[in-house]
Amino acid sequence: MKLQSIPYGAIGYLIALFLGYLVGGYLLAAYNVNPFILIGNYLITLRLAQTGSDSISLAIAWLSMWIWGAVFVWAKPLRLGVTNPQTVAFLLLSCWILATGIIFLLAFAKESMYKLRFNKHQSIYGLTILTWGAMTIGWYVYQWTSIGK
Repeated sequence: MKLQSIPYGAIGYLIALFLGYLVGGYLLAAYNVNPFILIGNYLITLRLAQTGSDSISLAIAWLSMWIWGAVFVWAKPLRLGVTNPQTVAFLLLSCWILATGIIFLLAFAKESMYKLRFNKHQSIYGLTILTWGAMTIGWYVYQWTSIGK
Protein backbone atom coordinates (compact mmCIF):
# COMPACT_ATOMS: atom_id res chain seq x y z
CA MET A 1 0.00 0.00 0.00
CA LYS A 2 1.47 3.30 -1.12
CA LEU A 3 0.96 6.39 1.02
CA GLN A 4 -0.15 9.42 -0.92
CA SER A 5 1.29 12.74 0.12
CA ILE A 6 -0.99 15.55 1.15
CA PRO A 7 -0.72 18.50 -1.26
CA TYR A 8 -0.14 21.18 1.38
CA GLY A 9 0.80 23.73 -1.29
CA ALA A 10 -2.58 23.31 -2.97
CA ILE A 11 -4.40 23.59 0.34
CA GLY A 12 -2.43 26.73 1.23
CA TYR A 13 -3.20 28.20 -2.19
CA LEU A 14 -6.94 27.67 -1.70
CA ILE A 15 -6.80 29.11 1.82
CA ALA A 16 -5.09 32.22 0.42
CA LEU A 17 -7.78 32.41 -2.28
CA PHE A 18 -10.53 32.11 0.34
CA LEU A 19 -8.97 34.80 2.54
CA GLY A 20 -8.51 37.13 -0.43
CA TYR A 21 -12.15 36.85 -1.42
CA LEU A 22 -13.20 37.16 2.23
CA VAL A 23 -11.36 40.49 2.48
CA GLY A 24 -12.78 41.45 -0.91
CA GLY A 25 -16.34 40.86 0.27
CA TYR A 26 -15.64 42.84 3.42
CA LEU A 27 -14.29 45.76 1.38
CA LEU A 28 -17.23 45.67 -1.01
CA ALA A 29 -19.54 46.07 1.97
CA ALA A 30 -17.33 48.78 3.51
CA TYR A 31 -17.46 50.78 0.29
CA ASN A 32 -21.22 50.32 0.12
CA VAL A 33 -21.09 49.14 -3.48
CA ASN A 34 -24.05 49.08 -5.77
CA PRO A 35 -25.83 45.66 -5.97
CA PHE A 36 -25.04 45.69 -9.71
CA ILE A 37 -21.33 45.59 -8.84
CA LEU A 38 -21.82 42.77 -6.37
CA ILE A 39 -23.75 40.64 -8.88
CA GLY A 40 -21.17 41.44 -11.54
CA ASN A 41 -18.39 40.29 -9.23
CA TYR A 42 -20.15 36.98 -8.66
CA LEU A 43 -20.56 36.49 -12.41
CA ILE A 44 -16.93 37.39 -13.13
CA THR A 45 -15.69 34.95 -10.50
CA LEU A 46 -17.89 32.26 -12.03
CA ARG A 47 -16.36 32.97 -15.43
CA LEU A 48 -12.84 32.89 -13.99
CA ALA A 49 -13.59 29.57 -12.26
CA GLN A 50 -14.86 28.15 -15.57
CA THR A 51 -12.17 29.35 -17.94
CA GLY A 52 -9.20 30.23 -15.75
CA SER A 53 -6.55 32.44 -17.29
CA ASP A 54 -8.56 32.96 -20.49
CA SER A 55 -10.81 35.38 -18.58
CA ILE A 56 -8.16 37.50 -16.87
CA SER A 57 -8.63 40.36 -19.32
CA LEU A 58 -12.41 40.33 -18.81
CA ALA A 59 -11.98 40.38 -15.03
CA ILE A 60 -9.41 43.20 -15.15
CA ALA A 61 -11.69 45.23 -17.46
CA TRP A 62 -14.62 44.71 -15.07
CA LEU A 63 -12.48 45.65 -12.09
CA SER A 64 -11.13 48.77 -13.77
CA MET A 65 -14.62 49.82 -14.82
CA TRP A 66 -16.08 49.65 -11.33
CA ILE A 67 -13.04 51.13 -9.61
CA TRP A 68 -13.33 54.17 -11.90
CA GLY A 69 -17.06 54.25 -11.23
CA ALA A 70 -16.31 54.11 -7.54
CA VAL A 71 -13.93 57.03 -7.84
CA PHE A 72 -16.46 59.23 -9.58
CA VAL A 73 -19.88 58.08 -8.44
CA TRP A 74 -20.61 55.78 -5.55
CA ALA A 75 -17.52 55.13 -3.42
CA LYS A 76 -18.57 56.37 -0.04
CA PRO A 77 -16.74 54.36 2.59
CA LEU A 78 -19.10 54.13 5.52
CA ARG A 79 -16.49 54.18 8.30
CA LEU A 80 -14.08 56.70 6.84
CA GLY A 81 -16.36 59.66 7.38
CA VAL A 82 -14.49 62.87 6.65
CA THR A 83 -11.14 61.34 5.77
CA ASN A 84 -8.95 63.31 3.40
CA PRO A 85 -9.13 62.52 -0.34
CA GLN A 86 -5.56 61.17 -0.48
CA THR A 87 -6.40 58.49 2.05
CA VAL A 88 -9.53 57.47 0.15
CA ALA A 89 -7.53 57.35 -3.11
CA PHE A 90 -4.84 55.24 -1.44
CA LEU A 91 -7.48 52.86 -0.09
CA LEU A 92 -9.07 52.53 -3.54
CA LEU A 93 -5.65 51.80 -5.04
CA SER A 94 -5.06 49.18 -2.35
CA CYS A 95 -8.42 47.62 -3.16
CA TRP A 96 -7.51 47.53 -6.84
CA ILE A 97 -4.19 45.81 -6.06
CA LEU A 98 -5.92 43.26 -3.81
CA ALA A 99 -8.61 42.59 -6.42
CA THR A 100 -6.04 42.14 -9.18
CA GLY A 101 -4.13 39.71 -6.98
CA ILE A 102 -7.17 37.58 -6.23
CA ILE A 103 -8.16 37.62 -9.91
CA PHE A 104 -4.83 36.02 -10.73
CA LEU A 105 -5.12 33.60 -7.80
CA LEU A 106 -8.50 32.41 -9.05
CA ALA A 107 -7.38 32.29 -12.68
CA PHE A 108 -4.70 29.73 -11.82
CA ALA A 109 -6.51 27.89 -9.01
CA LYS A 110 -7.56 24.91 -11.12
CA GLU A 111 -4.09 23.42 -10.81
CA SER A 112 -4.49 23.32 -7.05
CA MET A 113 -7.88 21.68 -7.43
CA TYR A 114 -6.39 19.05 -9.73
CA LYS A 115 -3.68 18.34 -7.14
CA LEU A 116 -6.50 17.66 -4.68
CA ARG A 117 -7.88 15.13 -7.22
CA PHE A 118 -10.89 17.15 -8.34
CA ASN A 119 -11.95 16.80 -11.96
CA LYS A 120 -12.78 19.75 -14.23
CA HIS A 121 -16.44 20.09 -13.23
CA GLN A 122 -15.75 19.56 -9.53
CA SER A 123 -13.05 22.24 -9.75
CA ILE A 124 -15.46 24.75 -11.27
CA TYR A 125 -18.13 24.06 -8.66
CA GLY A 126 -15.61 24.04 -5.82
CA LEU A 127 -13.96 27.30 -6.85
CA THR A 128 -17.33 28.97 -7.37
CA ILE A 129 -18.57 27.87 -3.95
CA LEU A 130 -15.28 28.90 -2.32
CA THR A 131 -15.18 32.38 -3.84
CA TRP A 132 -18.89 33.17 -3.62
CA GLY A 133 -19.00 31.87 -0.08
CA ALA A 134 -15.95 33.90 0.94
CA MET A 135 -17.30 37.12 -0.61
CA THR A 136 -20.68 36.58 1.04
CA ILE A 137 -19.13 35.82 4.44
CA GLY A 138 -16.89 38.89 4.12
CA TRP A 139 -19.93 41.01 3.28
CA TYR A 140 -21.82 39.74 6.33
CA VAL A 141 -18.80 40.04 8.64
CA TYR A 142 -18.71 43.74 7.78
CA GLN A 143 -22.45 44.04 8.45
CA TRP A 144 -22.11 42.29 11.82
CA THR A 145 -19.10 44.30 12.91
CA SER A 146 -20.63 47.63 11.92
CA ILE A 147 -23.94 47.18 13.78
CA GLY A 148 -24.37 49.97 16.26
CA LYS A 149 -21.50 52.08 14.95
